[in-house]
Amino acid sequence: MAEKTTALVVSHTHWDREWYLPFQRFRMRLVEMIDGLLDTLDGEPSFKYFTLDGQTIVLEDYLEIRPENRQRLAAHIRNGRILIGPWYVLPDEFLVSGESLVRNLLLGRLIAEQYGGVMPVGYLPDTFGHPSQIPQIFQGFGLDNAIIYRGVQTVSSEFLWEAPDGTAVLAVFLPGGYCNAMQLTSAPQRFIENVEHLVAKIKAMATTDHILLMNGCDHLAPRHEIERIITQANQRLDNGVRLKQGTLPEYVERVKAANPKLETIRGEFRKPCPGRVTPGVISTRMYLKIENFRSFTALEKYAEPISALAWLLGEPYPHAFLWQAWKYLLQNHPHDSICGCSVDAVHRDMLSRFRWVQEIAEEVIYRGIDRLASAVDASALGDDAAFVAFNPLGQPRRDVCQHYVDFLELGQEFHVRNHLGEVVPHQVISRKRVSLFYDPVRGRVELEGRQKPAMLAAPQSEVRQILADDVSHQWRGEELELLVLPGDLPACGYTTYSIHLQNGEAPTTDLKTGADYLENDLVKVAVNRNGSIDIVDKRNNTIYSQLNLLEDKGDCGDEYTHCPPEQDIVTSTAEFEPHIRLVEDGPVRATFEIEATVLLPKRLNEDRLCRTEDRVGCPLVTRVSLTAGNPRVEVRVELVNLAEDNVLRVIFPTPIQTDRSNALGQFEVVSRPVRLPQEELERAPGPDEETAVNTYPHHAFVDVNDGARGLAILSRGLTEYEVIPGAEGVTVALTLLRSVGWLSRPDLQTRFGNAGPGLPTPDAQCLGRHVFEYAILPHAGTWFTANVHQEAERYVAPPLCTVVRGEGGRMPLAQGFVTVEPDDLTMSALKKAEGEGALILRLYNPTANPVHASVRLSAILKEARFVNLAERDLGLAPLCVDRHNTINFHMRGYEICSIKLVKQ
Repeated sequence: MAEKTTALVVSHTHWDREWYLPFQRFRMRLVEMIDGLLDTLDGEPSFKYFTLDGQTIVLEDYLEIRPENRQRLAAHIRNGRILIGPWYVLPDEFLVSGESLVRNLLLGRLIAEQYGGVMPVGYLPDTFGHPSQIPQIFQGFGLDNAIIYRGVQTVSSEFLWEAPDGTAVLAVFLPGGYCNAMQLTSAPQRFIENVEHLVAKIKAMATTDHILLMNGCDHLAPRHEIERIITQANQRLDNGVRLKQGTLPEYVERVKAANPKLETIRGEFRKPCPGRVTPGVISTRMYLKIENFRSFTALEKYAEPISALAWLLGEPYPHAFLWQAWKYLLQNHPHDSICGCSVDAVHRDMLSRFRWVQEIAEEVIYRGIDRLASAVDASALGDDAAFVAFNPLGQPRRDVCQHYVDFLELGQEFHVRNHLGEVVPHQVISRKRVSLFYDPVRGRVELEGRQKPAMLAAPQSEVRQILADDVSHQWRGEELELLVLPGDLPACGYTTYSIHLQNGEAPTTDLKTGADYLENDLVKVAVNRNGSIDIVDKRNNTIYSQLNLLEDKGDCGDEYTHCPPEQDIVTSTAEFEPHIRLVEDGPVRATFEIEATVLLPKRLNEDRLCRTEDRVGCPLVTRVSLTAGNPRVEVRVELVNLAEDNVLRVIFPTPIQTDRSNALGQFEVVSRPVRLPQEELERAPGPDEETAVNTYPHHAFVDVNDGARGLAILSRGLTEYEVIPGAEGVTVALTLLRSVGWLSRPDLQTRFGNAGPGLPTPDAQCLGRHVFEYAILPHAGTWFTANVHQEAERYVAPPLCTVVRGEGGRMPLAQGFVTVEPDDLTMSALKKAEGEGALILRLYNPTANPVHASVRLSAILKEARFVNLAERDLGLAPLCVDRHNTINFHMRGYEICSIKLVKQ
């Protein structure tokens, strides 16, 4: 270490857009803060720099109120005095999809470039831990560094952080956090008095003769006389340290120039100290996590790919609408928002934004898939009505398709044919009377009150004749909800099915039912009298017993922290005798309905040490389904929650002994220990620290296996799991609800620390109706050899059906647009490139194994090139496109790969 140490003072604010106040109230403070900042920069030349929290949304929020200050603000950004980006919002990193992180950085860059440039720093000062793929994501945007705090345990403030694929960035840990020098602004005299102690503490972890002092904190405005305070502090220091104003990019460049020998650390950061990660937020307000899942799935799996394919057919790409939907979604991704740890008003606003995302996505999906369906040449089907089933995934699949069919008469007999004219199994699962009418503006028959095209199962000549004869153009008909068991659905493509109006003998399936069981050739599901289920995996004779019981425990914590009461009452749904009945009986799907009223403790006692003896009856309806030819057991739970201060989990005991769990994260499957080290469990937390817990975040699936057999739990939007070791095998617990009534509880200080203001949040009790969807997948081998990651993709993104209308299309009855091989790979994005007439295809390898990748397209390609996540050319030679319109390339284990596809 050199004798002279430079302490760079970085003036900044950390701006929680919504938290203990809703957005509009915080925005008034934001406008006041930036007004003051501009006045300081204009009038005080000695105030050199200000970092605007690494997120560009604050510019939008400010300029909506102060549009007259746009040029004034832009001038200071261009001159390097205000630093902005790289994010649109500072997100929670675990609860959002990997693709959401990419779009967040992409949008942040696009906005920052309009104002003069993006801060070249991977800034993550306050997020609740960090996934292991962040270095690769940052490097995909040209960011070779990360400035982080929470979840990190390190002896040095600088180290190399390596992603699973080997991509590394310079990581800078902030000793004392992003507020370590806030007293310079909030209490300058105290800062001067304490500066020697502060500098010594930070210097002890430094690897160079440069240290970083973060002069700012939550919602803190700048102090114009900072240079005078720094001068006074320098007069007090006599230990070879000099303070000066600086920026985060300057600090990164100083460390790189010093070229210290740095430790390499690999993996995710979720340690409970020295900065808490508040693991309870993984399950707080689970309804938000489910809406988030619905929103990003609608955009990533359907709206964008369908719009991209429609664009290939000549349709305009709805670029502005899709970005608007992404903006609404990303505005829900700051940690105080998606984590559910704010006041109730904040989360009510979030539900509106989620609804807007889904409304835009649904309209984009409908228009795009209608365009695809109208391009199909259905002339070979004759007079039969037809629909297409669209598969949004990059691999072919066999999955049940669900569609609505409308008949002009009641009780008509029919059968379903595939594009080859073969009769395929179908099943009617509901029927109801409907009103149909002809909309002359849209030129189609619609369902009254629903503004969606009707799938009229009638000879098209008959429909035309009715329209000519009936001037009212209104009819009463019957709508059937139909399940169809198809053959292979092409990758990122469609297959056409027709409705033939006469009875035909459909092929049989392997689905069987009995008084208390469902069965196909792969698995047998028995429903027990206590409402649990047993599954026999016929392929390896493994029995999984007493699955799917719900367990209720107390929670005296808050939105940040689960805290079990000192004296708890644990309740299992096994204690209540359910009513069990078979409600669907094949041939495509069979379903048992398990209905019970579960008596749960009403709430905590006033002393919060235990729950009341009073019980409330919570209606619970569970539907357990099995389809033909599929080992996946699907579960739908509908609960009316009337209980407070509790955690409700569904329990899956297994006979499997393992010390690791595997769960899908951001662009990888993460392996985690089943048992935490004993020293972590026993360590007493200090300030801004917490006790270690064994619950973890995940997306789409968690799996346990012993190499020979395994059990995966797939889910739609449920984000928290725990794997509990036991003598007979591990148990997987999937959280459905965590109900609490406080943003933060001061009485948790002694055990967990206080993470926020002590405000009541009654909506966080999650009272009312909830629907949870998950699936149980037994398998042989490991998660990888059993292709569990693709099974999870198929579960969360089912096929989508729409009507084939009109004549004159040119596309075949079945076609795949983009086929990705091998199955190891997952298609993360298919979208139009920003500002170019090309497509962006993004794949990732969630496994450690390098693969030879192949992508085959239906469109004739002019060129294919590797680009980074910012969609910038990597300067590599174009990929070779062979005569089959296929490109081949190598992918590292855990690699994220983006390819620009230019059509002829």
